[in-house]
Parts: sequence; structure tokens; C-alpha cells
Amino acid sequence: MVIPLDPSQERDFIAEQDRDLEAAEQTVFKVRSLTATERSVVEDNAISQGADGEQRLRSGSMLVAALHLGLVTWENFPPGGPDLPFRSKGRGLGRKVSEKTLSAIPPDIRQEIAAEILNGSTLSEDDAKN
Repeated sequence: MVIPLDPSQERDFIAEQDRDLEAAEQTVFKVRSLTATERSVVEDNAISQGADGEQRLRSGSMLVAALHLGLVTWENFPPGGPDLPFRSKGRGLGRKVSEKTLSAIPPDIRQEIAAEILNGSTLSEDDAKN
């Protein structure tokens, strides 16, 4: 059964390393799916053509573009203390999360979050059963 997506709907994402921790110790990243246009722009900008004519995937550019558009905010980052400020500006395809904000997230966690934004719009096991 096909279930429609709502890119305006935020969802919680908890990094793999935090999933076994108590809720008070988990950092929650608020993410959303990309619209069809946002997804196509992210994918198109991730491909470059070298002088030799070979196409190359710019995976770092794709990751950062997904975070700019799909990372909404965070909660409990760092755990147990006041949240680091989450800064972004712009709307739609012009939305940018600040460099300082993105750089506060460890690289492996940035990759997890981007994967969730790009691929996390699939049915959960519970939804699939219904």
C-alpha cells in the first residue's frame, strides 16, 4: 500500500549511538522529508563532470544540501545542559543551516541524519503491518 508523504511533517531522529540510552540522555534531531523539487535539486547538484568527461558523485555536497533543507532543529544537544543554539536562515531551496551549527554535529552523525532525511520516508514496520 502506498502511503503519501508530507514533507512539512517533522519527525524525531535519534542517532544510532544514542538509541540505547535513557530518553534524558538522547539528543533528538528534528528532521523532515524533502519535497520532490528539493530532492531533485540536491541530487542534480551532487553530480559533477570532470575535465575527462567522467561524472562524479559529490557525496559531501549532497549530504550538506540535505542537512540544509531537512534538518529543522535539535533537542538535548548536548545532553544534560542547555541546548547549543540552532541557527538557520532562509526558506525553501534557499534555506541554510549555519556552518557553526552543522560543524557542532560530529561527521558520522551528520551522515546518519542526512541518510534519514534522504531515505527515512519509508514505512516503519508497524505502519507496513497496518
